[in-house]
Amino acid sequence: MQILMGEAPWDLECERKAYTYMLKKGVRMGENDWMITDDVEGRTLKECLEYVREQMVRKWQERWDSSEKGRVTYGYIKNVKFVSENKWFSFGLNAGLLLIGHGSMNGWLYDRGLNDSARCRCGAEREDWLHVLTECDRYEDLRDLERMGIRLNADGSVNVEGVMNEREYKYFRDFSEAAFGRRRMENVV
Repeated sequence: MQILMGEAPWDLECERKAYTYMLKKGVRMGENDWMITDDVEGRTLKECLEYVREQMVRKWQERWDSSEKGRVTYGYIKNVKFVSENKWFSFGLNAGLLLIGHGSMNGWLYDRGLNDSARCRCGAEREDWLHVLTECDRYEDLRDLERMGIRLNADGSVNVEGVMNEREYKYFRDFSEAAFGRRRMENVV
């Protein structure tokens, strides 16, 4: 969720604040720190603070690239600076469900013991974010993968990274609103 909000993890933000404090107080830094005093010597305080921020972002990116968590979101957004660099980006509940792969889909609920079956109402074996986004017959009339920037690869995998352009994301967001709106209406009936 930190990636979607554009906010660094709290532990890295705390470390950034600690290094900011150390720089302002003139505390020497050693080899176990994000940087050593030599890295910042001769720089203005403003340059030093920017360097600390760059180091935090670098550590965050390394963590994001190597993490086993958030892989659905990683498929869409690989760069931790994406949100801060793309002011047009925002998401609501429905787009968020597809961006993180969690929520009211039967497969996710079943995995957590919150549903008796992972099956989709369309008859597919498993209802998950990828099924809803790319396969489910219930949303065929709403879906335009090409307009959303989604590519189906020859090996059966799906590339969703193209969604993260302003124009394509608008179609993705519209699809998510329509699809989950339909799901809510089906559950009412």
